[in-house]
Amino acid sequence: MNATKPSIITIDTTVLSEEVYKRLHSQSQDVNELSAYINRVVEYDLARERHQWQEQTLVTLMQELLGKFDMLQRNIMLPSAVSVTYRETMSQDDPANGGGNFTEGQLVWEEEVTGKIEEQIDLDF
Repeated sequence: MNATKPSIITIDTTVLSEEVYKRLHSQSQDVNELSAYINRVVEYDLARERHQWQEQTLVTLMQELLGKFDMLQRNIMLPSAVSVTYRETMSQDDPANGGGNFTEGQLVWEEEVTGKIEEQIDLDF
């Protein structure tokens, strides 16, 4: 791979700011120093780009997880007392009107409420 890389890279110093030119000039006093400095700067830039990508990925995943937790919380908070829908209940045999077995949690529907409660309620706690 080193065979295809040119050994010299030309930099147009007229487009550099004075501050950048001075930094590169000070680093170029030793031939190996400038190439090591440029390599460090580019590696830092690449690492920063990878870090930004990872951070963005983590933020996206965190938002997805929060959405899932919200949905889970809404599902948990739904009233679980009514587990059978009205239509399902009405389509079953009505145990109050004649036969059939009661199952736990089953809603019983009657057309007319009859009878009365003649019980003394003691409100003295």
